[in-house]
Amino acid sequence: MEHLIAGSVWPPHAARRVGWSLETAERAAARHGRHELAARLAAARRQHLSPSA
Repeated sequence: MEHLIAGSVWPPHAARRVGWSLETAERAAARHGRHELAARLAAARRQHLSPSA
C-alpha cells in the first residue's frame, strides 16, 4: 500500500485496492513502526470523513 501512495494513489483508493479500510491500514502501519505512513493515513481518513464545504 505504501508504494501505491508513493505513486500518487489517493490513500482511500490505495486502501481499497489492498482490501482494507483506512482505519485498518492506519493501525497496521503504526503497529509495524511506519509512523509517517500512519500519520498520512490518519490525515486522509479525517479529510475523507469530514463534510465537504
